[in-house]
Amino acid sequence: MKHKLINRLLLITFIITIMVPLTGIAIHKMASAIFLILCIIHTVLYRKSMNVKKYLALGSVFLTFLFKCETVFHISAVSSP
Repeated sequence: MKHKLINRLLLITFIITIMVPLTGIAIHKMASAIFLILCIIHTVLYRKSMNVKKYLALGSVFLTFLFKCETVFHISAVSSP
């Protein structure tokens, strides 16, 4: 049951993410952040069959999520004058 729900939510957020001209930038950013969170949850649920390549893919998704949060929430290490 959990797997079907996660898969459907991934599909919905992916579709919303690629519909930028129709939904606008704000909805696109929110949907892409939710999509990345769901990708991490999906990977954790299916982790029993993970090998080294899949762990690297999970790490890259997590790093992408961190960079996405930086751009969505305007977090910056360098302060502007």
